[in-house]
Amino acid sequence: PACKLREAVREVMVGLGFQEVLSFTMSNPESLYRKMNLNPEPESIVEVENPRIQYFTCLRSWLLPSLMEFLSRNVHVEYPQKVFEVGYCIVRDEEAENMTRDVEKLACVTTHSNANFAEAKAVLDALLTSLSIQYEIEETEHGSFINGRAGKITVEGREVGLIGEIHPQVLENWRLRNPASAIEINLDEIRMLL
Repeated sequence: PACKLREAVREVMVGLGFQEVLSFTMSNPESLYRKMNLNPEPESIVEVENPRIQYFTCLRSWLLPSLMEFLSRNVHVEYPQKVFEVGYCIVRDEEAENMTRDVEKLACVTTHSNANFAEAKAVLDALLTSLSIQYEIEETEHGSFINGRAGKITVEGREVGLIGEIHPQVLENWRLRNPASAIEINLDEIRMLL
């Protein structure tokens, strides 16, 4: 079942014109939080003990920063740019044996001169409709997104992800020159609803 959903999601995203990106599970607080306009909660960071490379000091808890980093390294590529990743993130879980849990997620970003919330919503609609999932978007505030242009994605009352237009400060932090819209979905939550 896990592979089936993963492949279905990849197929839809490629069909929508997105390019798949694969990035490291290891990251750093600067990329995961500060560049994303968020204040890290120290207890939520899964740190790596004795990292060999100072850039990789913790494990990622979400995918969007990895895509922003990818885009920041590819500003010379023609626009629009549409990228996605299906990958594992590691979150704290006090009930787990090793105090962490792997969570499979999907994130996608579109960036070009007219990228906006409506475009991200159209992508979300195509994806979840293809999986026969009805969803709602509830307005929310999140430091990585523009106020009034960010939402929680809910399915059957459960929060499964985020959608929105990337905040200008985040774009500046990653040295991106064009607006961007993004989605991040917890595929494990979706899997439980299928």
